Amino acid sequence: MATSVKYDEAKKELIVHGVTITHEQVRNVRSLLKLVIDNLADTVPAEIVQKDIKKRVPLAGTPAGALKAYRSRENLTQAQLANKAGIAQGHISEMEKGKRAIGVKSAKTLAKVLNCRWERLL
Repeated sequence: MATSVKYDEAKKELIVHGVTITHEQVRNVRSLLKLVIDNLADTVPAEIVQKDIKKRVPLAGTPAGALKAYRSRENLTQAQLANKAGIAQGHISEMEKGKRAIGVKSAKTLAKVLNCRWERLL
């Protein structure tokens, strides 16, 4: 499979297979990888790694983080997702920030548009 990687110099964003990765996210991944590489000789308990990931990417492993990741994977803006799902863009924004819960009905609607299982959004 061919790898599709582009770098948008103006926006300082890396685009891998249609998923945009900001400069800050690249730095976070780079520092996390450095931590892993620096500790290859030692084992690092999963709890420490999970805490570090949670500190660097607060929404990782949450419904809000999943929603944003699936939306990015599908290369949709919040406005486009809102239009396709029939949900207000402001509500999508609040859901992605973890300020608004994603109910079962919304999860099922969003999952159809995002090509994912609705349970992943709860």
